[in-house]
Amino acid sequence: MKPSGKFQKWLKATPPPWRIGELLITPATGFPPAYSVRHFMDAGEQNLEISVEPLAARTYVKLDRDGNYRNLKGEGNLRRGWALEKLDYEALCLVLNIFYPTAIANWALHHGGMLPIVTFEETAARQTGRYRMVGHATPEQVANVVNKLCHARCLKVPLWRKEKAAASDFLLCPETCNLFISMCRDEMNGENRK
Repeated sequence: MKPSGKFQKWLKATPPPWRIGELLITPATGFPPAYSVRHFMDAGEQNLEISVEPLAARTYVKLDRDGNYRNLKGEGNLRRGWALEKLDYEALCLVLNIFYPTAIANWALHHGGMLPIVTFEETAARQTGRYRMVGHATPEQVANVVNKLCHARCLKVPLWRKEKAAASDFLLCPETCNLFISMCRDEMNGENRK
């Protein structure tokens, strides 16, 4: 079964509303099935910027609540005040992939036991140039970056750290991201990065 098919089966088996990261997904009444997506903190809000165009999600995901560029798509800082309405199932999947790239696929593969997990050591060994040094990071330096980035800012479960994911965890991290590698290098150089 395709990842999107597994997700559709999960939606049918799980009572709404559904929460994925900072997104709240609710079904609309009628046929064919339609969905609404908004920031979970806007659950009861009526005065929102409404769009029926799934690609409008690109606007909402680009900047954080303070107007800064979001370089970490799993970070818990989405801006509020919008809603995507009248989405069919395919449009819902597109919206989720815009907000959280590969979330549905990673979730389906993980719960099917087929998501490849790449350890920090494997990722560090592939680094070249100025990032080659991260292969020599101490466990304490790696743990510091995990605390500063993964646990403090990112909503994804770092599977590469052997952390366990619940069945409802859709935001999974099977491998360290580029930002993690960059912050690890900064940590080794004694630089602090938010």
